[in-house]
Amino acid sequence: MYNKEIMLKRIYEKYSNFTEDDEFFNTKIGIKTHKEKYLKKFYNIAAILIIGALMGTAGFATYQAIARKPKNYEKYDQKIKFNEKYDKYSKIIEKEVARSASGTTLELVSTNYDGGYVVLELKVTFSETDKELFELDKYTFDFALNNSPVIVDGEVQELVYGINKHDVEKISDLEYRGYYYVFIPDEYKNNKENFKLSFNNMKLVREVNTENVEYDENTTIIDDWDNPVIIYLDGEFDCEFSDKDINLKYLNDSKISDNHLTYDILTQKMEYVKITPMQTIIKIKSNLNDMKKNTLGAIDNSKEFIGYLDFKILDDNDEEIHGMIIKPSRVLTFPDGHKEYWDRYQMGSAVGANLEEVAYLVISNDDYNNKLTIIPTKQKFTAGLVSEPIGETYTVEVEK
Repeated sequence: MYNKEIMLKRIYEKYSNFTEDDEFFNTKIGIKTHKEKYLKKFYNIAAILIIGALMGTAGFATYQAIARKPKNYEKYDQKIKFNEKYDKYSKIIEKEVARSASGTTLELVSTNYDGGYVVLELKVTFSETDKELFELDKYTFDFALNNSPVIVDGEVQELVYGINKHDVEKISDLEYRGYYYVFIPDEYKNNKENFKLSFNNMKLVREVNTENVEYDENTTIIDDWDNPVIIYLDGEFDCEFSDKDINLKYLNDSKISDNHLTYDILTQKMEYVKITPMQTIIKIKSNLNDMKKNTLGAIDNSKEFIGYLDFKILDDNDEEIHGMIIKPSRVLTFPDGHKEYWDRYQMGSAVGANLEEVAYLVISNDDYNNKLTIIPTKQKFTAGLVSEPIGETYTVEVEK
């Protein structure tokens, strides 16, 4: 019998050090009710940190070297949208190709950057040998452009959550189109106007096979997870980007109502609002000071419990809209001065520490007119683990 609860247990045990931001880990202790949705998401992420996005526009028998605007990404209450200004910020790339020993190629076709997301458009051409290896008539695949980190100006940075898997788009029997999204926060480019992204250790990875498998208490992780089918590629992509010629707008404090809040041991401030040609980016810094035993994790609804900080976004008509919420920096500082990246599964060690967390909210400019309302939330226990408003909001007036 296909038992997802047992499989989740086995997955959690094997990948217990995985530090992704997603709430699907809460299913481990039975406090999240939407198990199906989050388990499917885990299939896509945990096996090898697949960080690609393969998608495109159907109907082309051959691939021409023109930049194509990706379809909108919209899954799991997350959204990345690109408007009609996409073409203006696209750049055609020539002769950037990585190859496998058996003849499969990965070509960088175009790049796009408007001060928000970096988008790489890629073309995969399989050799007949690798087509058979991947069994493309049965499975899809993803690509990983680094082992997991982001390399900015030669410096290795942590993987930024906000890069997500999309559907594979087939062009012909051997050709596929893909898009790769990566968000580069200020901290990673040291607030510089110009920066370079490097991609190496590239590979193609066949999707994890989760069908027709029986699980029991002694079942190990399925073969594709322990021994994924991979095509290794020889090559490196270096992509240069600049904010110099992009019309970026920063809002001053007069356009933001109450840009800071205080709740118990939490202090939070909206650092800035940046308007790019396609998206609105809001940077928010949160601090939890002198944390208690139950600040980040609790087995009941302790008054001390704050848990995972999140945000709800409303448009001009107070209707909820969805974007991407990216947290590149979450650092614990302990009383003795040493610092650690926050691991959500070692909560006991955080007693007395301070947590500093940076979040970026990325919202499509097409999803609202002139006003955004940001509602900070914390977690609480009811029948399960849910989010609730902290009690204060940010209102942003925008002139795009």
